[in-house]
Amino acid sequence: MVRPWNRAVTALGGVVHVRADGCLADSADDRGLLPRTQWGDDWHLAVEDATSEVSRVLLERGVAMVGVYVRGSIPRGLARPGVSDVDLVVVTWSGGDGEPDGDEGIDGGGDGGGGGTKSREADEDEAAADVAAIRRCLAVGWSGRWLHIATKADVRVLRVPRPSGTGSSGTSMYGGDIDGGTSEQAPGDSAVAAAETAAAAAAATAAAAAAGLRAQDLFVLAAESATVSGGDLES
Repeated sequence: MVRPWNRAVTALGGVVHVRADGCLADSADDRGLLPRTQWGDDWHLAVEDATSEVSRVLLERGVAMVGVYVRGSIPRGLARPGVSDVDLVVVTWSGGDGEPDGDEGIDGGGDGGGGGTKSREADEDEAAADVAAIRRCLAVGWSGRWLHIATKADVRVLRVPRPSGTGSSGTSMYGGDIDGGTSEQAPGDSAVAAAETAAAAAAATAAAAAAGLRAQDLFVLAAESATVSGGDLES
């Protein structure tokens, strides 16, 4: 039996809008990205669980993380059980200052870069070791909990140079000051004030990181990805 050829064209992609301030809109429903509350309960939990595993591994390895971002079908509300995967992009500080290091970028299109205080090869080796450690962890724990809906969890690590004049300690996880310290809070501060302080610190960290990202990677993170943890990266 010969099945008829389906000539229907599937609509893919979307329009990227620009805000009045010149930055790319980061969660506009009319271009496809949805607020996290609309991803679907299971997908939301799967992303949060994977992010938690990534954070733990990098913390154990002493890697300072800027943020975690999810791209693909999940933030568009199009994820399908048994078909879609959890695609995370992790932005971390590299070992040196100066130009972006010579990794391959989000889509494997890197063009090399400055070496900073570490050699390019040494920095790439450390990043590769970070990715390998993350994938081993996800394969052992996360996969057993979420393979009933997701085919896998894919992780890419982007390294950006620390801003000039910062100490070697870099930034603390989610909300630490750029110079390596942490935001102090008076005992009487309210929970709302504490949350605002943490959000402001995360935004400052993300802004500093955005300045060190390649243009093509920043576009993907600003226009095609949703923030899971850390500050929003704007292009």
